[in-house]
Amino acid sequence: MGRIELAARVATVGPDPGLRQILIALLPTDTDSAADARSLIGYLAFASVRPQIADTLATNGRAFRDHIATMITPHPDPVTAADTLLALLDGLALHVTVGQLPADRARTLLTTAIDGVLAEAEAAQRHRQREALAHLGQRDHEPFLTEDERAAEPDEPG
Repeated sequence: MGRIELAARVATVGPDPGLRQILIALLPTDTDSAADARSLIGYLAFASVRPQIADTLATNGRAFRDHIATMITPHPDPVTAADTLLALLDGLALHVTVGQLPADRARTLLTTAIDGVLAEAEAAQRHRQREALAHLGQRDHEPFLTEDERAAEPDEPG
């Protein structure tokens, strides 16, 4: 699957796709995308014995990883989270392509992993906001609390 095919698949999800939309668009879920995945698998095998091609693929892969990481910057370790999601996507795509896993199951697994990374990023963002407010000596940080956190907050002395 070349850059043009990948770009076309991502473009189908809209002008400003989010993390979930980009990664799911890259999962082989139909005949055309499965054919693209088989072509990519063949190209990767070819590149594995051609260092110059492998270097280019690695450079492009790191750039894509870095782009994904920028989408989850509140995460405590966005690069590792991006690496993890992309490795999962690659493995799921391979399993779908060889018929080991149905596409809908792969989509569910990928969505669950994405949701977990986004939840970690959101929790880290809330934590940073609360720390910043605490550092400023402000008690009024209610907008940054979840329902459970609000319930656990001690009442202010009357």
